[in-house]
Amino acid sequence: MNFATGRARVAFDSGSTSGAVLADVVSGLGYPASLLAPESVPEPPAGGGVEAVVAGAAVAVGNPRWLGSTGLTLPAALAGGVEDAEAAGCTVVVVRRSDQILGALALTDTLRPGVAESVAALKRNGMRVLLVSGDNPRAVAAVASVVGIDETVAQATPADKVAVVARLQNEGRVVAVVGDGVNDAPALAAADVGIAIGTGTDVAVESAGMVLMRGDPAAVSAALALSRRTFRTIRQNLVWAFAYNLAAIPLAATGVLRREPWRTGRDRPAGSPRTGACGPRTRHGRGG
Repeated sequence: MNFATGRARVAFDSGSTSGAVLADVVSGLGYPASLLAPESVPEPPAGGGVEAVVAGAAVAVGNPRWLGSTGLTLPAALAGGVEDAEAAGCTVVVVRRSDQILGALALTDTLRPGVAESVAALKRNGMRVLLVSGDNPRAVAAVASVVGIDETVAQATPADKVAVVARLQNEGRVVAVVGDGVNDAPALAAADVGIAIGTGTDVAVESAGMVLMRGDPAAVSAALALSRRTFRTIRQNLVWAFAYNLAAIPLAATGVLRREPWRTGRDRPAGSPRTGACGPRTRHGRGG
């Protein structure tokens, strides 16, 4: 769907993941690479969009709500196209140059294979799954319906995502957040378990406590399952260690066990076979 009402020069931080995507799109439209070199990039409001000065003009690309807050109104013809695109589940970003709306871009997400299966696996393990996104409600609902997520929060800024994490924690829940974008970083840091996709932005990776080295959605449920098995193994090892000491110390104190110190040191590892056997069980997926 083409919403262009004029020739737009789009500027952005080319070091970001979204910047690389936009660079591919703009280059594919036949515009020269020089159009992508901003003179300056001020700090935009979090979760709103990006701004830059290109060829002496202020250029902004962001969601309609953000640009609307600056006092600009979408032309009637463009507003209708935006409505239609959002109704179809697209994410729409508007392009502004100085005080003129030049057009809009309708973007759609291509879901990674296996997302629905990964969500189903998390639910089978008794986890509550939410989709919290900065996209418009219809786009978020469209994705959620495909992957099997019932609870959604749309048009969420980075602060809103942190608020969702805090609300769930106040309900007594242990919260894990999976994300890969700049706007996910605060929520990743606030969560009990922050899980970043290794192919995402650097700030997301640095904010998370766990980083998945591949972008396979199944890795999320696999990582959580492994952590559960590891915790279960640790508890089993502690039980065996305490059982050994509870049995051996009273016997030694009452004189039943009388051994030379060198023998005691030699026999102390006798409780280790079970501990050593638990490691391979965890690695191969057997909880014990």
